[in-house]
Amino acid sequence: MYAFYILAITDLQDLLPVLLTAISKNKKCWVCFVDSLYKKRQLYYYEPDELKGFIKEVCKNNNLPCPEVDFFGQNDKAAFDREYQKRNPEYVFLQNVYHKYPSWLPTAESSKVINISSTDWPEKSQYRVFLNFPRYHREIETYNKHQRNSNNKYFGNLRLENLLFKPCINFEIPKKLKNKKICFIPETHARKKESHFEEYPKCVDRVIDFLHKNDYIIIWKTREKGYPYQDETSVLKYCKNKPDIIINKDINFPSSVYYVPTIADICLTFNFTSCYEDVVQVNKNTYTLQTPKLTKQRLEHMQHRKRLYPHCEIINFESENCWQILKNKLTKKRELCNITERPSTRLLEHIEIKK
Repeated sequence: MYAFYILAITDLQDLLPVLLTAISKNKKCWVCFVDSLYKKRQLYYYEPDELKGFIKEVCKNNNLPCPEVDFFGQNDKAAFDREYQKRNPEYVFLQNVYHKYPSWLPTAESSKVINISSTDWPEKSQYRVFLNFPRYHREIETYNKHQRNSNNKYFGNLRLENLLFKPCINFEIPKKLKNKKICFIPETHARKKESHFEEYPKCVDRVIDFLHKNDYIIIWKTREKGYPYQDETSVLKYCKNKPDIIINKDINFPSSVYYVPTIADICLTFNFTSCYEDVVQVNKNTYTLQTPKLTKQRLEHMQHRKRLYPHCEIINFESENCWQILKNKLTKKRELCNITERPSTRLLEHIEIKK
């Protein structure tokens, strides 16, 4: 049996293609939604039946049988332990083997753990990691250097593989807006205590107004940080203008971060946000807007991005011709990337060989 531990809605971005591929290969699967963190509880805002129904709908859309799906809450550790012992999965797939705020964490004591890694080192975890799968190929060297005893292997971008399955989208564009062009903006964290912070929402307001005047609608994806909700981390709290569609709960397959770029004419990010790397691999018309008077640390982030992505186009809103540059970008035709890789297949083939 393959078990999938989901502690945050964003875990689905990497785990769902692995789950669907495993089901297609007739593997018995168990999906566990686990709301066991006492802070940054992403699953807090979702009903158990809503999450279970979502997995069922995704599988139905892709002509696959629905796996066993359970939900475990804050006080359900004993119930989880009983179910784990009963099922005794051979492999456990999860993302993030380390959590800062656990009330409890689901055990995997007799299973081989496949970690779809984000940022934390496996050595900080309570789990014995059988295979560590970094999110990005460039991280392999770092993991091998600092984790010489761990098994690190990169198979490809699982988030992009979502686009190769039949979608399950739970938001829609109103009819009155359907003939307009679309701009997608995934949100960047707002830090009100930073110096010259007021320049950030002021710039966002001007960009929203500019896009509307150029007959664009804006689909905005907020960051899901979980309960307790801190709305001061969203720049929209400080803006006068608002996007046309705001996605707060991303119970979509693919995630809106990957689906919306396929229907967008242009994608924009403000300053530094990690999802830029994936968005630009879906829609080539993706640009970064640098707001005025950034702190030294923010400027260093921008420079770091430029080193990582030499072809990243940054529109600096301290330059005189920034609005003309942006207007020129708005006239470009949508240009999508061709996604064909299936890293979930390579992953599952790898662990079968390792048996």
